[in-house]
Amino acid sequence: SAFTYPQEIKEQLLAKFPGYHIFNIQFISQNLIDDPILLTEALCDIVRTRADAACWLLDSRPFDVFMVHFQANDVIQHMLWHYLDPRHPGFSKSIQTEIFRRFHRVLDEQIQRVYAAFEKNNGTPDLSCVLSDHGFGPHFKRFNLGNWLVQEGYLSKPGTEKTSLLKKITRTLRVGKLLKAFIPRDKVDRVENAVLKSSTGAWDHVRAFSVGRS
Repeated sequence: SAFTYPQEIKEQLLAKFPGYHIFNIQFISQNLIDDPILLTEALCDIVRTRADAACWLLDSRPFDVFMVHFQANDVIQHMLWHYLDPRHPGFSKSIQTEIFRRFHRVLDEQIQRVYAAFEKNNGTPDLSCVLSDHGFGPHFKRFNLGNWLVQEGYLSKPGTEKTSLLKKITRTLRVGKLLKAFIPRDKVDRVENAVLKSSTGAWDHVRAFSVGRS
């Protein structure tokens, strides 16, 4: 995708840092998910390359405001929080120590690198902020609103009591994931909306329904 503006920065950046990429959960393979240390190291590589790109931009281009987004911190806490939080039944002191030592130390060092590159080119910044878009906490349960609506009698649709053989097969083969790789998101949205509209006859006795990822 054209992920930079001006667009020519993309070619320059990828020529200088061939391993640079914007994190996508689909890049995380099963062996990384199963091994917290391998996942930590992979995210450290992303952090280092992000800092490399930021320092290169600081050295090569004029600017008024500069911002760097390290998403790996968000990813590691979503995926490995159970190892980090003593309140969680999956907590591991040894793995927590390794994640702090391997990842959080690296993140701190790379933030310092970016700050130093800023100072070298522009002097001390007038204002420097480190911000997070949200905090984290333990996650023990999930509430499925759709299931609750059926259970309480607000939602009933013919056929929901049995999962069809076709649905079982497509779920097992993860067909949805395969389709997403080939079909643009806006087309998927249009199909979902069309299905909802065409199903109105089956929803005569429905008082409420839930749709969407969460």
